[in-house]
Amino acid sequence: QEIADKALRDRIVDEPDLEGACLVLMETSTGAIRAMVNLVRDEKTGQFEEYQNLAVGRKNEPGSVFKTVTLMSVLNDGFIKSLDEKIPTNNGKIAGTGVTVDQHIIDYQARNHTREISIIDGFKMSSNYVFGTLAVSNYKGKKGAMRYIENIHTYNLADAFDFDLDGLLKPTIPTPETRYWTDTDLATMGYGYSTEETPLHILTFYNAIANKGKMMKPYLVEDNGPSILNGAVCSRAVADT
Repeated sequence: QEIADKALRDRIVDEPDLEGACLVLMETSTGAIRAMVNLVRDEKTGQFEEYQNLAVGRKNEPGSVFKTVTLMSVLNDGFIKSLDEKIPTNNGKIAGTGVTVDQHIIDYQARNHTREISIIDGFKMSSNYVFGTLAVSNYKGKKGAMRYIENIHTYNLADAFDFDLDGLLKPTIPTPETRYWTDTDLATMGYGYSTEETPLHILTFYNAIANKGKMMKPYLVEDNGPSILNGAVCSRAVADT
């Protein structure tokens, strides 16, 4: 715990605009939480103190870390077989949406003299266009969108699972059944916006990939021991990919 606290403080001490940060260390094969540090800046002193559990009690738009959720979804559903597969660059504009043009794609086109981009190159540059397009092109219409959202539920990114500490927030996942819906909503979800997740949810998802598809439930109390949230959020082959 002390090592984790120092490591986090060293990384954020020179960030004057930072409100707070958290660090959670999870044992891959068991789900055991070995350290959990939550630092929030005191408005009066300007110092970072631990008085709010950001890891479980704060949810925000996850941003680019959610692109892996979309990637897992299209791999699991068989829409893509390899990260070397290519899609048209389309000048960085996601067809049928009002999403702002992705400048990374414009630069990629000019630099590589091409009108195609591989999934892996889009992942490397964290392209909103690539992952918004993967969502929109493969999960069209209400039925398709609901399939994508069902996958999010399967990955335990839509519910507040049981945890040893009180206060784990339920993620916010919009659906066509609860709001006016367009492909723009699906595109922004595809690259990590229009949703809200806690850090613990994101950690649990990534830990499942590291654990070859087996999702372990995070726990703090040693007597509780390891338990499985989902034995196969993806195949070993998808996790390896």
